[in-house]
Amino acid sequence: MVNYHLIFCHPVAKSLNSYLKDIYLQNLPQESDNIQITDLYHDNYNPISPNQEYLTSELTKVRNSDVLIFQFPIYFSGFPAALHDWIIRVLLDQNPSIISGKKVLISITLGGTKALYSENGGRGSLDSSLMPLFSHIFTKNNSILLQPFVLFLEDYTNPQVLENKISLLKSKIQSFSLWPSKTSLLESNSN
Repeated sequence: MVNYHLIFCHPVAKSLNSYLKDIYLQNLPQESDNIQITDLYHDNYNPISPNQEYLTSELTKVRNSDVLIFQFPIYFSGFPAALHDWIIRVLLDQNPSIISGKKVLISITLGGTKALYSENGGRGSLDSSLMPLFSHIFTKNNSILLQPFVLFLEDYTNPQVLENKISLLKSKIQSFSLWPSKTSLLESNSN
């Protein structure tokens, strides 16, 4: 049995990110209690003064998981501050080796186009934006990065494209063990 831990960070309950979170929860193989969720806004996570019991509970969720799924939006070329703080306090400050050997899936939405997040785009490459997360946290600590799931602006403003992307996501989730490792640049990733 594979144990999943979905870490979700978005303040709006009826957002695209929340919809994607629900897609994961509805389509991951469910075997008793093998899916744990962290919802940083729903949990009222306080990055200034987090509750130690909460951090201990989160550490236990990470320790007991085989796969970590992070669902969040990219804000101005970076990830949300609450998620940033959670990663530091739970994954790095406690025991960075806890994520060694775990599969990590980054699932993100962007308010910009694929061209904007390209090497020559106004925001620079998405790989560059996420490099601290990929290299300094997950790769450095021997996690297995899976090919990220990315929705750019043009993916979700066109209903047919969004429907196709969601259908593809559902099929990838349902055969999660076949999800490919991260090998290509995100800009060329067609999901």
